[in-house]
Amino acid sequence: MTTAVNEGFEALSRFKLWVKINNGDALDMADFPELISLRWTFFRDNWEYLKDQVLQQIPDADYPDRLKHDIEAFSRLIEVQRSNTNRSINPLARSSAFSKYYALWAATPIDVLPLNKQETKIIQNKLNEIGRYTRSDFVNIRKHFQLARDSIADTIGLSDADYNASFSRRAGAELKDAKLKDIESIQIFQALIFECDTVLANAFSLSSSTVDPFALARANANNPGINISTYSSGTFVKMEFGESLQSLAAKYLGDPDRWMEIAIANGLKAPYIDEIGEFVPMLSSGSNTLINIAAFDSNGFLNSEKFFIGQPIFLSSDVYRFPEQREIINITEVPISNELVIELSGEPDLHRYQLADNAGARVYKQNTLNSNFLVLIPTVGDPGNPPNSREPFFLQSKKEDEKKAGVDLFLNNDLDLSFTSSNDIKLSYGLNNSTQAITLKMISEQGQLFRHPSFGLPALQGTKSTERETAQQLLANSIVQLVENDDRFERIESLGIELDNTTETGSFLVQLVVRMSGSNSLVPISFSVKAG
Repeated sequence: MTTAVNEGFEALSRFKLWVKINNGDALDMADFPELISLRWTFFRDNWEYLKDQVLQQIPDADYPDRLKHDIEAFSRLIEVQRSNTNRSINPLARSSAFSKYYALWAATPIDVLPLNKQETKIIQNKLNEIGRYTRSDFVNIRKHFQLARDSIADTIGLSDADYNASFSRRAGAELKDAKLKDIESIQIFQALIFECDTVLANAFSLSSSTVDPFALARANANNPGINISTYSSGTFVKMEFGESLQSLAAKYLGDPDRWMEIAIANGLKAPYIDEIGEFVPMLSSGSNTLINIAAFDSNGFLNSEKFFIGQPIFLSSDVYRFPEQREIINITEVPISNELVIELSGEPDLHRYQLADNAGARVYKQNTLNSNFLVLIPTVGDPGNPPNSREPFFLQSKKEDEKKAGVDLFLNNDLDLSFTSSNDIKLSYGLNNSTQAITLKMISEQGQLFRHPSFGLPALQGTKSTERETAQQLLANSIVQLVENDDRFERIESLGIELDNTTETGSFLVQLVVRMSGSNSLVPISFSVKAG
């Protein structure tokens, strides 16, 4: 196997170990190629015992055929070496041994080996080294994944001419016919490239330095004057594609209506989230750490309004299709032409981005976030619920149970707003509001309200006749839960649910009486729920 493929599998070992360190997953032999050559005699003398353990993992393996193949091939190696008169030969000392039997090493837990002090030290040093990985390490790992994938494709005659032309590479010679193991290896490295891209897209979250999360939030949002002193602490989370500030607030703050806290902590402004951005072509090829941008875009708008110091941008071209993230350090506007000369962070190698390769930068609207970045979720002290001393005049003479029923907008029988004779919006309060509240809960279908997914009764339409009793019990349980979760009501006095077969589809007729909290007032409610 070629050097590129061997180095690709070694990079795979380092990448997977980094993932395991962060997730707390169990370790295996594939995580420590350094130990394999030291353990030849152990494998040779205990192979039958180890083989039985590894065979049991075939059904759950990511690539079961590959693992089965490696077990069979390693068994043949053991058989040959046991009959070899020169017992000093160590076949696992060859550089290709790791990649050749990779699936076998990945299926062998590290704790099956009796480790000595030297091996324990190797493991600890490796864990310390991988735990300190930064963005440059993952860029290097990704390069090895790509080289390994391309090398295998060349070897089995699956190289692509257009791909080679785009990346200015010369394909290696075809050496053998394609086998299932080779195809699976290509798939493995391709999947790893995507995984590595995910890590690199959030490279600033790597533990390469200690940062002030609030300072980073201000920098990301280009709003250094924002006051975040009211927040005691914060946590960065990964924002998934398609999420909104409301969904983040619901997930991490327990209330979608608290989305504004996230917006303030990250210095966001409308439209708050920009997933698409805009690709701005370069005016000329890059040089050192500089790129040139035209004064106006194709629609006649000023490009100077799209760039700002401290802004993260993403460079790419037809050759370098994977976006490279950099940060704007300085912006100079050329007199008369108004062209922009933008200085970026990072290595002085932007000559790689050529005008002939359609080089450019993708930028996002100021004061917005997207799934390329982490989002700061602020931690605030619980302010509690301060009492409201301004009691409406129409409740001042009412009993405590009626005051507890609250005030809401009055809805008529068509669930439309109602108005008073003076054209003011009519309000609902006291016993009437309790009746209206419980009625709305009973006629709403669960899941209709995005911010209150548990509000309402479960949908029973489409229920089979054989499942009617189960549906009836589900309906009763839901009604009881809705009433118990509303502190305006003390309990259900009576509940009756009957199946009405007079309609074509069938429905449940529900009659219940609810006692108001802290009084003897009873609220009778009746309604129907479609069941067919």
